[in-house]
Amino acid sequence: GDSKNKNLFYDARDKNGLKLSQMGYWFVGGLQAHARALAAVCAPTVNSYKRYQPGSWAPTRIAWSMDNRTAGFRVVGNGKSLRIECRIPGADCNPYLVYAAALASGLDGIRQRREPPAVFSGNAYEAESVPHVPRTLDEATKRLEQSDFAREAMGADVIEHYVHFFRQEQLAYDRAVTDWDRPNQTASLNYIWTVSPTSVVEATVTASNDVVKIGIDRDGERFARSKYGITYPYLFPTGKEI
Repeated sequence: GDSKNKNLFYDARDKNGLKLSQMGYWFVGGLQAHARALAAVCAPTVNSYKRYQPGSWAPTRIAWSMDNRTAGFRVVGNGKSLRIECRIPGADCNPYLVYAAALASGLDGIRQRREPPAVFSGNAYEAESVPHVPRTLDEATKRLEQSDFAREAMGADVIEHYVHFFRQEQLAYDRAVTDWDRPNQTASLNYIWTVSPTSVVEATVTASNDVVKIGIDRDGERFARSKYGITYPYLFPTGKEI
């Protein structure tokens, strides 16, 4: 608001009927313009991006709308309480960085007189023509690194620091083998293995839907024959694979 406690985003005479002032439109325009470049600030971890799912009330599209929780930016309230809500940040964000990014984006919109896209109406989760929130930390980090606006608004040193931090986060995740990976990348035997010259059993490899015949050859060596010609060393720590 201004010195007279007037809400500068409110205008009852708005010709579009949204009761949003011209300054408010420009502010939304700035938020929209820089949302993807600054997404990593709002979603700073690998797991942050699992939140952006259809039907979750977390936004998936860079849209703005009136009192619509499916959109990335929601204009809500009336009179002095009218406000622009940014729904992209999660609970894992640094609120100080998010406020700095949002204010810098909105003020840039005012300075540049950026008109936002048409106000969105409907279910934004189904709006395939509307730009998507970055889907991964890797994508968001690349957008942040490439943004001249981010460096100008928040400082080149700050952006360099956080780009390095986000990349280390992504690298650590990429190298990790999780509990989910293990049962999906190993073989589950359908029968019990017995060391016998006549025994042949089958193992189903979940990850590739492969079927492996396991047995002992004429020389008494263990073997594993894959339907797809794949070798699976972890089936037998010793012995040969054919």
